[in-house]
Amino acid sequence: MVLFSGGERGFIPNALLIFRSGSKSGDYHDDMNHENYMKWLQEKLIPNLESKSVIVVDNASYHNVQLNRHPTSNARKGVMLLWLDKHGIRYSSNVTKVELYDLIKVH
Repeated sequence: MVLFSGGERGFIPNALLIFRSGSKSGDYHDDMNHENYMKWLQEKLIPNLESKSVIVVDNASYHNVQLNRHPTSNARKGVMLLWLDKHGIRYSSNVTKVELYDLIKVH
């Protein structure tokens, strides 16, 4: 996989990332993840940009990662309870999973 960036003046110096795909699918997206993308962005691209540069990215899954994602309705009850506890949200000891999810949606 090759990851590079450029603009009207050509490629950004020292912003090249090359690695061999280990994917059997043939799709390089299977090898890229948010951690690798952020490392390249912070260590290779941003330090080498000229001032007043603009970065435009597409909607690839590794460009967008939701932090502190709330549990879905399919999550186990224990996962929902942990999320509520972590956020200091009170709930009754005899609450059902459906009621927990309703509480999560409100917060």
